[in-house]
Amino acid sequence: MGDKQTYKFFRKKEKNVAKNFKNLFWNEEFGAYSDCVKDGIISSSVSESVNVLAYLFLHQPKEQRAKDIVANVLEPETRRDKIC
Repeated sequence: MGDKQTYKFFRKKEKNVAKNFKNLFWNEEFGAYSDCVKDGIISSSVSESVNVLAYLFLHQPKEQRAKDIVANVLEPETRRDKIC
């Protein structure tokens, strides 16, 4: 451990993966992350598990997408009908 070059390399990879996930899986219609993308088409399947992980690892609580996840997926009073 302590290898700064290796740390920087993997930190950059982590940021790229996070950015690409955010761009590829965010479903504007549902205000949440979709479960999959197949053949370039975003799925209409939206689950609590995918969105909880995205909330915990990709967003700060004050970010708009974090608020959307809470409102559209996690809050029973406001969540969308198609959430699994």
